[in-house]
Amino acid sequence: MRARKNILYLTNRVPYPPDKGDKIRSFHQMDHLARFHNVYCAAFADTPEDLSRAATLRQWCAAVAVVPWGRAAAMTRATCALPGRNPLSLAAYRNPNMSRCLSEWAGNVSFDAVIAFSSTMAPYALGVPAGRHVLDLCDVDSQKWLDYADRATWPMSMVWRTEGTRLRIYEQWCLRRFDAVLLITEQESRILDPRQRGPTIGVIPNGVRLPPAAPPPASRLGPVVGF
Repeated sequence: MRARKNILYLTNRVPYPPDKGDKIRSFHQMDHLARFHNVYCAAFADTPEDLSRAATLRQWCAAVAVVPWGRAAAMTRATCALPGRNPLSLAAYRNPNMSRCLSEWAGNVSFDAVIAFSSTMAPYALGVPAGRHVLDLCDVDSQKWLDYADRATWPMSMVWRTEGTRLRIYEQWCLRRFDAVLLITEQESRILDPRQRGPTIGVIPNGVRLPPAAPPPASRLGPVVGF
């Protein structure tokens, strides 16, 4: 039988319940990994409800750490980072409690792999020793900020463009530091790496969980809407 590995799974939002886009992807990743390995999940909680769901995550995980994340404090950290060179979103998610928790885990557990969900969790992942580091960017967030800049007026256009530029540099730096960087579509891959020279980039589309039994034919159901 395959030996169970110790996997650290980091996400910027509690991956339960799977009721919105990023949570759906992160939850099913964690669920699949937990079937075969020991998953240690650390996540931020931006609502009291997310804090209360830590106990539920223990159904899948060997250990769970949920750290409160406040939007007001995050905005203050991001604003203070504006004169520097680092992405504002990374500053927004800088948290000593998360760093302390991961340091304690790393001191007691030998991790075979660390998976970071979103660029905001990348610094935490690289700070934990492991045999393999994986970053799931999902989308190229830097492009989102650059698109916002094109549609906004000053001064927010300047803020969004600054963040988009800084984050793009950081995302491309991650291509050299992580063993694998994942995106949802080939189009996102071409945005991040136009020349397709990055050997670490992989594309894993979002899946669909099919019903266990075939549904009745549409002719018997009336109007049917597919999304």
